[in-house]
Amino acid sequence: MAGADPSVRQARKPLVLDNGKLRLELDPEHGAEVLDLRHHRIGPLLWRAPGYTPARHGDLEDENAWVAQYRGGWQTMFPNAGTQAEVAGAFHGFHGAASTAPWSLVRHDGRTATLAWEGHGLRIARRLELDAQRSVLRLADTVTNTGALGGRYLLGHHPTFGGALLSAPCRIDAPPGELVDLDGRGSPASPWPRAASGEDWSSVDPAARVGRFGCLRALAAGWIALRNEHSGAGVALSWPPDDLPYVWIWVDLGAMTIPPPWTDDARLVALEPVTAARGDGLAAAIGAGQACALAPGESRSHALALTVFKAQAPVVGVAPEGEVLTG
Repeated sequence: MAGADPSVRQARKPLVLDNGKLRLELDPEHGAEVLDLRHHRIGPLLWRAPGYTPARHGDLEDENAWVAQYRGGWQTMFPNAGTQAEVAGAFHGFHGAASTAPWSLVRHDGRTATLAWEGHGLRIARRLELDAQRSVLRLADTVTNTGALGGRYLLGHHPTFGGALLSAPCRIDAPPGELVDLDGRGSPASPWPRAASGEDWSSVDPAARVGRFGCLRALAAGWIALRNEHSGAGVALSWPPDDLPYVWIWVDLGAMTIPPPWTDDARLVALEPVTAARGDGLAAAIGAGQACALAPGESRSHALALTVFKAQAPVVGVAPEGEVLTG
Protein backbone atom coordinates (compact mmCIF):
# COMPACT_ATOMS: atom_id res chain seq x y z
CA MET A 1 0.00 0.00 0.00
CA ALA A 2 1.40 3.42 -0.96
CA GLY A 3 2.50 5.40 2.07
CA ALA A 4 2.34 2.40 4.42
CA ASP A 5 4.82 2.28 7.30
CA PRO A 6 7.41 -0.38 6.29
CA SER A 7 8.01 -1.20 9.96
CA VAL A 8 4.43 -2.45 10.40
CA ARG A 9 3.80 -6.13 9.74
CA GLN A 10 0.54 -7.98 9.46
CA ALA A 11 -0.26 -10.60 12.09
CA ARG A 12 0.16 -14.24 11.06
CA LYS A 13 -0.80 -17.50 12.63
CA PRO A 14 1.46 -18.27 15.62
CA LEU A 15 3.72 -21.31 15.86
CA VAL A 16 2.53 -23.89 18.40
CA LEU A 17 4.49 -26.37 20.54
CA ASP A 18 2.62 -28.84 22.76
CA ASN A 19 3.74 -31.87 24.79
CA GLY A 20 0.39 -32.62 26.42
CA LYS A 21 1.39 -30.73 29.57
CA LEU A 22 2.57 -27.35 28.29
CA ARG A 23 1.34 -25.43 25.25
CA LEU A 24 3.37 -22.58 23.78
CA GLU A 25 2.51 -20.11 21.01
CA LEU A 26 5.20 -17.91 19.49
CA ASP A 27 5.27 -15.36 16.70
CA PRO A 28 8.25 -15.68 14.31
CA GLU A 29 7.16 -12.48 12.56
CA HIS A 30 7.60 -10.36 15.69
CA GLY A 31 10.71 -11.16 17.67
CA ALA A 32 9.92 -14.88 17.94
CA GLU A 33 8.15 -13.75 21.10
CA VAL A 34 6.17 -16.23 23.14
CA LEU A 35 2.62 -14.92 23.00
CA ASP A 36 1.10 -17.58 25.22
CA LEU A 37 2.41 -20.25 27.57
CA ARG A 38 -0.05 -22.37 29.50
CA HIS A 39 -0.16 -25.52 31.55
CA HIS A 40 -3.04 -27.79 30.59
CA ARG A 41 -4.19 -28.11 34.22
CA ILE A 42 -3.04 -24.84 35.80
CA GLY A 43 -3.96 -22.42 32.99
CA PRO A 44 -2.20 -19.40 31.41
CA LEU A 45 1.15 -18.41 32.91
CA LEU A 46 2.06 -15.20 31.07
CA TRP A 47 0.59 -11.72 31.30
CA ARG A 48 -1.02 -10.44 28.10
CA ALA A 49 -1.56 -6.75 27.31
CA PRO A 50 -5.23 -5.84 26.84
CA GLY A 51 -4.53 -4.22 23.47
CA TYR A 52 -1.76 -2.98 21.20
CA THR A 53 -1.17 -1.11 17.97
CA PRO A 54 0.06 -3.04 14.88
CA ALA A 55 3.42 -4.56 15.71
CA ARG A 56 6.40 -2.59 14.40
CA HIS A 57 9.74 -4.32 14.03
CA GLY A 58 13.47 -3.66 14.17
CA ASP A 59 15.45 -1.09 16.14
CA LEU A 60 12.65 0.93 17.74
CA GLU A 61 13.68 4.42 18.71
CA ASP A 62 12.99 4.37 22.46
CA GLU A 63 11.14 2.70 25.31
CA ASN A 64 7.84 4.44 24.55
CA ALA A 65 7.87 3.15 20.96
CA TRP A 66 8.64 -0.39 22.15
CA VAL A 67 6.01 -0.41 24.89
CA ALA A 68 3.32 1.10 22.64
CA GLN A 69 3.19 -2.12 20.61
CA TYR A 70 4.03 -4.50 23.48
CA ARG A 71 1.70 -7.50 23.75
CA GLY A 72 3.00 -8.98 26.97
CA GLY A 73 4.36 -12.53 26.83
CA TRP A 74 8.07 -13.33 26.58
CA GLN A 75 10.60 -11.43 24.44
CA THR A 76 14.27 -11.89 23.64
CA MET A 77 16.43 -8.83 24.30
CA PHE A 78 19.26 -8.92 21.74
CA PRO A 79 21.76 -7.53 20.77
CA ASN A 80 20.79 -4.75 23.16
CA ALA A 81 18.94 -4.86 26.48
CA GLY A 82 17.44 -1.76 27.99
CA THR A 83 17.94 1.79 26.79
CA GLN A 84 18.64 2.50 23.13
CA ALA A 85 22.34 3.01 22.38
CA GLU A 86 24.84 3.91 19.67
CA VAL A 87 27.90 1.69 19.35
CA ALA A 88 30.60 2.18 16.69
CA GLY A 89 28.23 4.40 14.72
CA ALA A 90 25.37 1.86 14.71
CA PHE A 91 22.06 2.54 16.45
CA HIS A 92 20.64 -0.18 18.71
CA GLY A 93 16.98 0.23 19.59
CA PHE A 94 15.36 -0.32 22.97
CA HIS A 95 15.76 -4.00 23.97
CA GLY A 96 17.46 -4.68 20.61
CA ALA A 97 16.22 -5.27 17.08
CA ALA A 98 15.75 -9.01 17.60
CA SER A 99 13.06 -8.35 20.23
CA THR A 100 10.62 -7.17 17.53
CA ALA A 101 12.13 -8.13 14.14
CA PRO A 102 11.09 -11.20 12.10
CA TRP A 103 13.03 -14.41 12.79
CA SER A 104 13.58 -17.17 10.24
CA LEU A 105 11.96 -20.50 10.97
CA VAL A 106 14.56 -23.23 10.50
CA ARG A 107 12.67 -26.26 11.79
CA HIS A 108 9.44 -27.07 13.62
CA ASP A 109 7.69 -30.19 14.87
CA GLY A 110 5.23 -30.89 17.67
CA ARG A 111 7.61 -30.28 20.60
CA THR A 112 10.57 -28.39 19.14
CA ALA A 113 11.35 -25.38 16.99
CA THR A 114 14.54 -23.74 15.76
CA LEU A 115 14.58 -20.10 14.69
CA ALA A 116 17.28 -17.58 13.80
CA TRP A 117 17.81 -13.84 13.50
CA GLU A 118 20.75 -11.95 12.00
CA GLY A 119 21.74 -8.30 12.23
CA HIS A 120 24.47 -5.94 13.44
CA GLY A 121 27.09 -8.49 12.37
CA LEU A 122 25.65 -11.13 14.72
CA ARG A 123 23.48 -14.21 14.31
CA ILE A 124 21.43 -15.82 17.05
CA ALA A 125 20.00 -19.32 16.57
CA ARG A 126 17.51 -20.56 19.14
CA ARG A 127 16.23 -24.07 19.75
CA LEU A 128 13.11 -24.44 21.90
CA GLU A 129 12.18 -27.88 23.19
CA LEU A 130 9.32 -29.07 25.36
CA ASP A 131 10.37 -32.08 27.41
CA ALA A 132 8.76 -35.33 26.25
CA GLN A 133 7.52 -36.24 29.74
CA ARG A 134 7.62 -33.21 32.04
CA SER A 135 6.40 -29.61 32.24
CA VAL A 136 9.77 -28.23 31.17
CA LEU A 137 10.70 -25.86 28.34
CA ARG A 138 14.37 -25.64 27.34
CA LEU A 139 15.91 -22.85 25.27
CA ALA A 140 19.39 -23.06 23.76
CA ASP A 141 20.81 -19.95 22.09
CA THR A 142 23.96 -19.84 19.97
CA VAL A 143 25.31 -16.39 19.13
CA THR A 144 27.86 -16.11 16.29
CA ASN A 145 29.87 -13.13 15.09
CA THR A 146 29.27 -13.12 11.33
CA GLY A 147 31.12 -9.86 10.73
CA ALA A 148 34.72 -8.94 10.06
CA LEU A 149 35.14 -7.03 13.31
CA GLY A 150 34.71 -7.89 16.96
CA GLY A 151 31.07 -8.26 17.94
CA ARG A 152 29.64 -7.09 21.26
CA TYR A 153 26.14 -7.77 22.51
CA LEU A 154 23.74 -8.12 25.39
CA LEU A 155 21.27 -10.98 25.72
CA GLY A 156 18.34 -11.27 28.05
CA HIS A 157 14.96 -12.96 28.51
CA HIS A 158 11.87 -10.83 29.11
CA PRO A 159 9.08 -13.15 30.36
CA THR A 160 6.21 -11.36 32.09
CA PHE A 161 4.22 -13.71 34.29
CA GLY A 162 0.57 -13.29 35.20
CA GLY A 163 -2.57 -15.34 34.57
CA ALA A 164 -3.06 -18.22 37.00
CA LEU A 165 0.15 -17.38 38.84
CA LEU A 166 -1.12 -14.03 40.09
CA SER A 167 -4.57 -15.17 41.21
CA ALA A 168 -3.44 -14.82 44.85
CA PRO A 169 -0.42 -13.51 46.79
CA CYS A 170 2.87 -14.86 45.41
CA ARG A 171 6.40 -15.41 46.55
CA ILE A 172 9.61 -14.95 44.56
CA ASP A 173 12.18 -17.55 45.65
CA ALA A 174 15.84 -17.07 44.75
CA PRO A 175 19.27 -18.18 45.96
CA PRO A 176 21.36 -15.85 48.14
CA GLY A 177 22.42 -12.74 46.28
CA GLU A 178 22.43 -8.95 46.28
CA LEU A 179 19.42 -6.81 45.35
CA VAL A 180 19.83 -3.36 43.83
CA ASP A 181 16.75 -1.16 43.46
CA LEU A 182 17.21 0.56 40.09
CA ASP A 183 15.12 3.50 41.23
CA GLY A 184 17.41 6.15 39.76
CA ARG A 185 18.40 7.34 43.22
CA GLY A 186 21.57 5.32 43.52
CA SER A 187 20.23 2.91 46.12
CA PRO A 188 22.94 0.62 47.54
CA ALA A 189 22.91 -3.16 47.25
CA SER A 190 21.39 -5.22 50.05
CA PRO A 191 20.99 -8.95 50.74
CA TRP A 192 18.04 -10.54 48.94
CA PRO A 193 15.09 -10.35 49.54
CA ARG A 194 15.05 -6.89 51.12
CA ALA A 195 15.88 -3.70 49.27
CA ALA A 196 17.92 -0.97 50.93
CA SER A 197 14.57 0.64 51.88
CA GLY A 198 13.68 -2.45 53.91
CA GLU A 199 10.90 -3.53 51.53
CA ASP A 200 10.60 -7.30 51.05
CA TRP A 201 10.80 -7.89 47.29
CA SER A 202 10.06 -11.59 47.59
CA SER A 203 6.45 -10.80 48.50
CA VAL A 204 3.99 -10.00 45.69
CA ASP A 205 0.36 -9.13 46.46
CA PRO A 206 -1.65 -8.74 43.24
CA ALA A 207 -4.28 -6.70 45.12
CA ALA A 208 -1.71 -4.05 46.04
CA ARG A 209 -0.56 -1.13 43.90
CA VAL A 210 3.17 -1.72 43.53
CA GLY A 211 5.87 -0.78 41.02
CA ARG A 212 9.43 -2.12 41.27
CA PHE A 213 12.42 -2.46 39.00
CA GLY A 214 15.71 -3.82 40.24
CA CYS A 215 18.54 -6.26 39.71
CA LEU A 216 19.66 -9.43 41.47
CA ARG A 217 23.41 -9.93 41.24
CA ALA A 218 26.13 -12.12 42.76
CA LEU A 219 23.68 -15.02 42.88
CA ALA A 220 24.88 -18.21 44.53
CA ALA A 221 23.24 -20.24 41.74
CA GLY A 222 21.46 -19.65 38.44
CA TRP A 223 17.75 -19.91 39.20
CA ILE A 224 14.69 -17.94 40.31
CA ALA A 225 11.06 -18.96 40.89
CA LEU A 226 7.60 -17.41 41.25
CA ARG A 227 5.10 -19.34 43.37
CA ASN A 228 1.39 -18.76 44.08
CA GLU A 229 1.06 -19.18 47.84
CA HIS A 230 -2.58 -20.29 47.65
CA SER A 231 -2.56 -22.84 44.81
CA GLY A 232 1.14 -23.73 44.94
CA ALA A 233 1.40 -23.26 41.16
CA GLY A 234 4.74 -21.88 40.13
CA VAL A 235 7.36 -21.37 37.45
CA ALA A 236 11.10 -21.71 37.90
CA LEU A 237 13.76 -20.40 35.54
CA SER A 238 17.22 -21.98 35.65
CA TRP A 239 20.45 -21.42 33.72
CA PRO A 240 24.26 -21.77 33.97
CA PRO A 241 25.27 -18.73 36.08
CA ASP A 242 28.05 -17.66 33.71
CA ASP A 243 25.59 -17.52 30.79
CA LEU A 244 23.29 -14.94 32.41
CA PRO A 245 24.91 -13.46 35.54
CA TYR A 246 22.08 -11.07 36.50
CA VAL A 247 18.29 -11.07 36.90
CA TRP A 248 16.17 -7.97 36.40
CA ILE A 249 12.98 -8.00 38.45
CA TRP A 250 10.10 -5.89 37.17
CA VAL A 251 6.87 -5.88 39.18
CA ASP A 252 4.03 -3.73 37.89
CA LEU A 253 0.72 -3.97 39.70
CA GLY A 254 -0.99 -0.98 38.13
CA ALA A 255 1.50 1.42 39.69
CA MET A 256 4.06 2.40 37.05
CA THR A 257 3.67 5.21 34.52
CA ILE A 258 3.32 3.36 31.23
CA PRO A 259 2.26 4.81 27.87
CA PRO A 260 -0.98 3.63 26.24
CA PRO A 261 -2.48 1.21 25.33
CA TRP A 262 -2.25 -0.41 28.77
CA THR A 263 -1.63 2.41 31.23
CA ASP A 264 -2.43 1.24 34.81
CA ASP A 265 -3.80 -2.08 33.50
CA ALA A 266 -0.68 -4.17 34.11
CA ARG A 267 -0.65 -6.98 36.66
CA LEU A 268 2.66 -8.69 36.03
CA VAL A 269 5.88 -10.03 37.47
CA ALA A 270 8.82 -10.17 35.07
CA LEU A 271 11.87 -12.26 35.99
CA GLU A 272 14.57 -11.46 33.42
CA PRO A 273 17.89 -13.35 33.36
CA VAL A 274 20.30 -11.11 31.45
CA THR A 275 23.98 -10.46 30.77
CA ALA A 276 24.17 -6.90 32.21
CA ALA A 277 23.37 -5.49 35.64
CA ARG A 278 21.47 -2.39 34.59
CA GLY A 279 18.99 -1.35 31.91
CA ASP A 280 21.31 1.34 30.54
CA GLY A 281 21.88 -0.37 27.19
CA LEU A 282 24.80 -1.78 25.25
CA ALA A 283 27.06 1.27 25.26
CA ALA A 284 26.92 1.56 29.05
CA ALA A 285 27.45 -2.21 29.44
CA ILE A 286 30.56 -2.02 27.27
CA GLY A 287 31.87 0.76 29.51
CA ALA A 288 31.14 -1.36 32.59
CA GLY A 289 32.85 -4.42 31.12
CA GLN A 290 29.60 -6.42 31.09
CA ALA A 291 28.93 -6.80 27.36
CA CYS A 292 29.61 -10.16 25.71
CA ALA A 293 32.36 -10.03 23.07
CA LEU A 294 33.07 -12.36 20.15
CA ALA A 295 35.93 -12.41 17.68
CA PRO A 296 35.03 -12.80 13.97
CA GLY A 297 33.62 -16.28 13.42
CA GLU A 298 33.46 -17.04 17.15
CA SER A 299 30.29 -18.41 18.79
CA ARG A 300 28.96 -18.56 22.33
CA SER A 301 26.06 -20.53 23.77
CA HIS A 302 23.50 -19.48 26.39
CA ALA A 303 20.95 -21.86 27.90
CA LEU A 304 17.81 -21.46 29.99
CA ALA A 305 15.03 -23.77 31.19
CA LEU A 306 11.52 -23.05 32.48
CA THR A 307 9.80 -25.56 34.77
CA VAL A 308 6.16 -25.44 35.82
CA PHE A 309 5.55 -26.98 39.24
CA LYS A 310 3.21 -27.17 42.23
CA ALA A 311 4.55 -26.81 45.77
CA GLN A 312 3.52 -25.11 48.98
CA ALA A 313 7.05 -25.06 50.40
CA PRO A 314 9.66 -22.51 49.27
CA VAL A 315 11.89 -23.38 46.32
CA VAL A 316 15.48 -23.95 47.47
CA GLY A 317 17.06 -24.99 44.19
CA VAL A 318 16.60 -26.16 40.60
CA ALA A 319 18.53 -29.15 39.28
CA PRO A 320 20.28 -28.94 35.88
CA GLU A 321 17.47 -30.88 34.14
CA GLY A 322 14.82 -28.54 35.56
CA GLU A 323 13.74 -30.50 38.64
CA VAL A 324 12.48 -28.05 41.28
CA LEU A 325 13.73 -28.64 44.82
CA THR A 326 11.66 -27.43 47.77
CA GLY A 327 12.15 -27.41 51.51
